[in-house]
Amino acid sequence: MVTLQLEARGIRDPRVLAAMREVPRHQFVSEEQVELAYEDCALPIGEGQTISQPYVVAWMLEALALRAGDRALEVGAGSGYAAAILSRLVRAVFAIERDPALVREARRRLASRPRCSSSSRRAGGWCCRCAVRSATRRSCASSAAPTAGSTRATSARCSSCRWSSAPCW
Repeated sequence: MVTLQLEARGIRDPRVLAAMREVPRHQFVSEEQVELAYEDCALPIGEGQTISQPYVVAWMLEALALRAGDRALEVGAGSGYAAAILSRLVRAVFAIERDPALVREARRRLASRPRCSSSSRRAGGWCCRCAVRSATRRSCASSAAPTAGSTRATSARCSSCRWSSAPCW
């Protein structure tokens, strides 16, 4: 997949290529989709959502020019595939998914991955290397989402790893 679909189409960042080689995409799709896991296409993961095609994931990650000390927030984490790849590129990944069924599946998939952990502190959340709640509950980013037109931002603090930063909205 990496040589034929990514390198052949111009992905050059060696860290992104290595991360794409390390994370087995077939572990982030349903059993019905395993045979198609390494095709360069989006695949259904349930709840009307898809896992992005490998080239798109690699292209986005390369465009970000991530450094090892960075932290990343993934909104709409779906199966957890991109979060698992991100965990190879940055210090910490904070992933949020609004659909409870996808949260459960992503938590299950990420629990077996090196560098990824899930939190059992609160129901409805999962992440790589820390605890992040489902977007249907309060996230570690804020006690309430800002309303349209709001300029007030809140600080972020993760209850599991104690990561803290400036406003992330």
